[in-house]
Amino acid sequence: QQGHRITLDIYGEGPLEKYLICKIHQLGVTKTVTLKGQVPNDVLKTRYKHYDVGVQPSVFEALSNGLLDMAWHQLPCVIPAVGGMPEIITHKHNGIIYNPKHPNTLDQAILEALQLDQNLLRTAAKQLAETFSLKNELEGLQKCYQSNS
Repeated sequence: QQGHRITLDIYGEGPLEKYLICKIHQLGVTKTVTLKGQVPNDVLKTRYKHYDVGVQPSVFEALSNGLLDMAWHQLPCVIPAVGGMPEIITHKHNGIIYNPKHPNTLDQAILEALQLDQNLLRTAAKQLAETFSLKNELEGLQKCYQSNS
């Protein structure tokens, strides 16, 4: 209704696949919703440039590698405020964080993500690359192991 052409690609596999196929047909959205299945990470990373927004709607997620990849590729991300995902996404900088208790706000969050500034996305991606660098991750593991010995 607001002039956006929306398509949805869903990546991954799992126990909800048959349910999703049924729902897609029931709702008559077979031309706009596609189940892509499991895709190797290197292939997935080449596809980010074809999307305007990445959505990680999990109601529980520790720290999502997929979300990190989307943010590193400067794709604005929409996430619920759960788990470790807000460590990756800064509201209105590299994504939009919505309240999972109000899932009906997801559509508005997606529309807001389309308006994010490309410079903020680039800056956030650089900061994430530093924060989650291999060096920092290894130092964090080392500190963790040393504190437990």
